[in-house]
Amino acid sequence: MLDAFLGLLEGQRPRELVWTGDVTYWIAGFDAIEAITPKPAGDLQIDQIRDLAAGHAVILWGGVPGVLFAPPFDWPQVEAHVRRLIESWSRGRFIMGVADQVPPDGDIDFCRRIAEMLR
Repeated sequence: MLDAFLGLLEGQRPRELVWTGDVTYWIAGFDAIEAITPKPAGDLQIDQIRDLAAGHAVILWGGVPGVLFAPPFDWPQVEAHVRRLIESWSRGRFIMGVADQVPPDGDIDFCRRIAEMLR
């Protein structure tokens, strides 16, 4: 998992023009990595994700797993996760968002409360 993530970061912006013999193309890479899902749904902690992206001109997008919006999770757990995310990911460029989707039994009010935290 870590090797795959690092591999994505290595090709983040155009680096070279490649001639294959019949086609010329740019190696482009990524500007952003979207739907990043940290624990408890993903494999990595919030800080591990930021540390992997350190030194790369990539935007992290996501960070709030959809599972946090539904039982057994409650607002204090979501609030603590969002505060950790802001503290960790503020060291670089990021767009906070639901990392996958809010499940059908999710509490949509958590979205409003997160928005209030960010004001």
